[in-house]
Amino acid sequence: MLAISGKMAKISPSLLLVISICLVQCKQPILSDLSLDFKRSILDQKPRMLSIWHGQFHIAYDLQRCNIYKIWTGGIHWDGATFNDIKTVQPGSWGSKVEMDTSGWGIPDCNDLAVNYKGYEVKEAEIRIRYELLSEDLHSSLMVDETVAISEGDSGVFFAEISFSWDPASDMVVMRNGTPITESRRIRFPEEVENPPFSPALGSGGQYWLDRSGCNTCHELNQNTTGPAYSKIAARYQATRENISMLVSRVQEGSVGQWGTTPMTPHPQLSERDIQGMVRYILDLKPVEDPSQAQAVASTTTLPEAKEPGFGAALEGVHPSFTLSTVRPAEFKPRVGGLDFDQNGNLYVATWDSEGAVYKLSGLEYNDSSKVEVTKIATGLSEPLGLKIVEKKIYVVQKNELTQLVDDDGDEIIDFYRNVCDDFQVSPDFHEYTYGLEYKDSHFYLTLGLAMRLMAHELQLPDRGAAIMVNTDGDYQIFATGLRQPNGIGLINDNLFVTENQGQWVPACKLICLREDAFYGCQYGTGKRYAGYTTTPPVVWLPQDEIGNSPSQPVEILEGPFAGQIFVGEVTHGGIKRVFVEEVNGLMQGSVFRFTQGLEAGINRLVWGPDKSLYVGGIGMNGNWAWQGRQYGLQKLTYNGKITFEIKAIRLTSDGFEIEFTEPVHPELATDENMYQISHWTYETSAAYGSPKIDHRELTILAAEAKDPTKIFIKISDLKENYLVYFLLSPELKSVEDRTLWSGEAWYTINELPQNVNL
Repeated sequence: MLAISGKMAKISPSLLLVISICLVQCKQPILSDLSLDFKRSILDQKPRMLSIWHGQFHIAYDLQRCNIYKIWTGGIHWDGATFNDIKTVQPGSWGSKVEMDTSGWGIPDCNDLAVNYKGYEVKEAEIRIRYELLSEDLHSSLMVDETVAISEGDSGVFFAEISFSWDPASDMVVMRNGTPITESRRIRFPEEVENPPFSPALGSGGQYWLDRSGCNTCHELNQNTTGPAYSKIAARYQATRENISMLVSRVQEGSVGQWGTTPMTPHPQLSERDIQGMVRYILDLKPVEDPSQAQAVASTTTLPEAKEPGFGAALEGVHPSFTLSTVRPAEFKPRVGGLDFDQNGNLYVATWDSEGAVYKLSGLEYNDSSKVEVTKIATGLSEPLGLKIVEKKIYVVQKNELTQLVDDDGDEIIDFYRNVCDDFQVSPDFHEYTYGLEYKDSHFYLTLGLAMRLMAHELQLPDRGAAIMVNTDGDYQIFATGLRQPNGIGLINDNLFVTENQGQWVPACKLICLREDAFYGCQYGTGKRYAGYTTTPPVVWLPQDEIGNSPSQPVEILEGPFAGQIFVGEVTHGGIKRVFVEEVNGLMQGSVFRFTQGLEAGINRLVWGPDKSLYVGGIGMNGNWAWQGRQYGLQKLTYNGKITFEIKAIRLTSDGFEIEFTEPVHPELATDENMYQISHWTYETSAAYGSPKIDHRELTILAAEAKDPTKIFIKISDLKENYLVYFLLSPELKSVEDRTLWSGEAWYTINELPQNVNL
């Protein structure tokens, strides 16, 4: 197991006296009665930000640096997937800022001071940010609370009010940004500024590249700073081939004298391709007069000829053995990022949306959505995609942090957002999601998605594309590597399973059983980091656009005839898939089946309730991450005892497959070889996005034999390891009760052949 050092791993316990403390409450009165809004997000290409505002008056904290980032009058362009469905960009600030010292923390004669962000407390008119100061030189730790408020003075002037309290009491002189923290600060906001006419990020990735390249350090959209405004550059140069070539050369090599005497720094590390994209974006900058009138461009897709649902085409309805009910009241429309129940039967829902909220749903026992009470208990989280309740404590995974939600005063509204772990690395990349949350043996498990917009000279951060484990003290370790976008983790029969999404180095979507120190194949943007690593195969492949597209959380099936198998949610392909797993030569492998459609959105999170129903949370956004364009949902599936005729399991034998059904098969049809069509193929793993089917061909069925009323043996001679076998059964195959198959398809992944297989 690869251990990752925390921020203070260099401090020896024998040298550091850790003082047991109970943080004192700030003795100062509330500085203002103005209510505050707050939100965690990426901001201005900084990944761990907390923005606080009242109206147009804003304060942003860089929680990675434990310091103020910016105080300004203006606003924030809330760009991004959860805000305006533009997934390649992130929020950015605009307006007039206060020029101020942000040099950081310091203590005289202390050379090794480290400051850790511990969380923040929310009150209506103030937010209290908590830090821990640590040092070997001082042989002590100090807990500091920074209280932030916004007040209104005379004549409509507004101020940022900042003060500190700390524990234990000390004569130590602590400085922050050149000022002792014993001194409260009152900082005047700039005068009112006009809202800019449009967001420069709308509809384009060009702004993203400018942010990532560092160009925005010296350039702004409409205002000359160190360098000319982008709009001035666009006004001077036409987008001709000659001008683009000339500007690319100047960016790479540097220049001086074109816009004054300040030289432009050379950027030799940027590729010509990346610079061309940024230059074209700059030269095309044109504000739109009314963004609300912009017309969305409809995407068109050529679909293959439709086949019968469940027999070459997606299902169209709810599984007959389960009854579907709507859980959410009509006005509650969650994009579900996390689900879990507490010990009292209340359901907690984290939402992947502009609110970034957690809701408590009570009254589910009435089985009437109109009687369900929805209470928002937390808000302002950054794209939460996991939630877990452990020992009556609520934990959520944000994009940048594992957080405990603490209700200090018992009113069921979260007061303190405690940072459990934020030591894993993040960048401003829009796709560096942190997925899922499970708990096993005193550790949390979550997965870290890769960056998807690397520039030519960039590599992935070392712990991206990994499954990590975090102990209750917040220390973390890399558990497994080689993942791309593993959206969903589940604890099933004491094993951790994750799903993976097709892409670079991932030939198709797949379900994986995590093993410590295993590598799962994805090397996108990692250089030679994983050269020579052996790829651990998946439990099952989920062929793209056949049975998978955006798989999500796996959960164990607890009710009905498939108990002990696995359900897998699906966002873009929609519905829920079912997986049967067996072990061959010590490796897991098995088959995946269609299970149900007919839900109100693509499924992102699943959890079993105390009423033995499966609760399913929907999600989606504009573009290619939604089922039929639907973006929210919360329903449940309850086993109703009805018999549905379908394939229950497929098992690999020494010379073929055993197909087990949920009820006896009509004996004459069971042994008719024309009832079965079987083919196979393999994949090639490469830097390309996905893989075509390689060696795709029909397999010859040598015999079909009825082993007992519910089991058919299919004899096949040409079985190969590392191949996927596709079964298509005829719709004419029926049970002895004359029931037709719910679905006649299955995909079996062969990782290992039984040792006595006859080739």
